[in-house]
Amino acid sequence: MKIDDIIESNKSELIKTINDHWKNNHILVRNSKVFDLQHKNDNTYSFLTLKHDNTIKSFLGYIYSNSSKNSLWLAIWKSIDSGSGGVNLLFHLISNNPEFIGVIGVSDFTSNITKKLGWVHGEMDHYYLSLKKKKNSFGANLNNEEYVFSDSLNLDFLKLSSETLPLKDKEYYLKRYLKHPVFEYKYLSIKSLVFIGRIVKYQNSIIFHVVDVIGDLKDMTLKPQILFFLKREKIDIFEMMYYDSRPINIDLNLKDENEIIPIYFNPFEYRNIKIELAYKTNKDLPVRFFLGDGDQDRPN
Repeated sequence: MKIDDIIESNKSELIKTINDHWKNNHILVRNSKVFDLQHKNDNTYSFLTLKHDNTIKSFLGYIYSNSSKNSLWLAIWKSIDSGSGGVNLLFHLISNNPEFIGVIGVSDFTSNITKKLGWVHGEMDHYYLSLKKKKNSFGANLNNEEYVFSDSLNLDFLKLSSETLPLKDKEYYLKRYLKHPVFEYKYLSIKSLVFIGRIVKYQNSIIFHVVDVIGDLKDMTLKPQILFFLKREKIDIFEMMYYDSRPINIDLNLKDENEIIPIYFNPFEYRNIKIELAYKTNKDLPVRFFLGDGDQDRPN
């Protein structure tokens, strides 16, 4: 069997295989712009295939977080036949010794493999603030809290951290959010942070659904500014899924099991969803995950 990278000339073969063996009419099949957003890098695509008799038997997609291609997330991964050697695709990626390799939304199949390989496993926490919570009532000091809420983001003035993994650069943020072909993202700047998210609605509630954050959340006081932002912009809930390998201390509410706050809106699912993750890194740096990482926040 032979492992191949995907180039333009065999893109259509891969798309047909995804449609036939992963999911019929999947978003990557019917929307070439979304496919390119996640996987196109110059004239190649971040997919590996394993062929036998010139037929794809396994495929593995992955997504780079920067133009240096030293950090990446796994995406869709499929072995069409049992014993077709699809795990060799992962070994091929690992052999390149990336600084960070991770997966968000871990299947049982993937979990069994990554546990054997000694990857770190974890689960995302769900943080929120809501105007509907009595304990979030306003005080007299919540009238002059500074923030900027915008449809655009000036990347030239961003100070991106090299102290956390995966490393994300300006090219990643430009491609992933500012040039998204379907979703319209908004940018909330508070203190040294930029929250990236989408405005979504359910059950007569308006939510700012945060999928990424530029800046370090550790030990941040944010509640006064976020509550003022919600009040002034007439938004009901601020929420985000977040994992940090460090102990952190932020003054947002941590959702408990009795509270339902949806995170999937395309299509809408009114239930709590546990998001598991796994990763491997060769650097001694903190690791952070957001819902926009990998392929979790995408149209369906």
